[in-house]
Amino acid sequence: MIVWISSYPKSGNTWIRLFLSSYLNKKSNLSFDNIIGDDFPSIKLLKNLNVDFKKFNDLTKNWVLAQEYLNLNGKLNFLKTHNALVTHEGTPFTNSENTLATIYIVRDPRDVAVSYSHHLGKTQKQIVEMMFDRTNHEYVTYPEKFFRSVICTWSDHYKSWKMFIRNRKIFIVRYEDLINNTYKTFEKIAIYLQETCLINFDESKLKKSIEETSFSKISKLEKENGFNESFNKNVTFFREGKIGSWKKELDKTLEDKIRNNFKEEMQELGYL
Repeated sequence: MIVWISSYPKSGNTWIRLFLSSYLNKKSNLSFDNIIGDDFPSIKLLKNLNVDFKKFNDLTKNWVLAQEYLNLNGKLNFLKTHNALVTHEGTPFTNSENTLATIYIVRDPRDVAVSYSHHLGKTQKQIVEMMFDRTNHEYVTYPEKFFRSVICTWSDHYKSWKMFIRNRKIFIVRYEDLINNTYKTFEKIAIYLQETCLINFDESKLKKSIEETSFSKISKLEKENGFNESFNKNVTFFREGKIGSWKKELDKTLEDKIRNNFKEEMQELGYL
């Protein structure tokens, strides 16, 4: 069954995946090569199913089929996605038959705008326009170029996953809590996995994994070995990892626009 690690881009998805890689892996040395949570759908998976992934409609109509194929292995399948929980051309992104659990990471959209701007090498204005665009898609260039995900607006992305399968537990974690209350927040994630996936809680592993995946250590690891998820090679993927960067970096007009358009969700999440 699938355990989704889902988020809007630049919200902490990779940090969670690195933590899980350390927590669930018996190997002592953390590496980007064995990071848990394959991108969904991966090119390898699509090729195995003979899906023409260059045609986005062909990709989306095989969403559920691809998940059924993965679940044939009878194991827990941790998958990363930036996809909003949408239905495209009559096909839902996922369903209760294929999904066991979901960890959804959310971040203050003002900090997302700043981080995403650096990541893509686009202006803040371009990024904010993307965050308001319901037709926004994730376009990946590695190892091949294709549209992978329907991202939609920042608020629609959050609301789509928040409402996912009401009778199932979904763990929503704020990026800010990962920073401000690191141990307690990761502890909650580990307990959630115990409750939903029967993964035994291990306090010693928890402490080790938090230490091993501190921002300073994973930033150093990227500087030493590189990271293939970095879109802009002139900017490190793990750039700062701070909260509140928008206060100094984000254009005031754009900040007002984000706050006014996403006011309801931001208040609900404690950002206003």
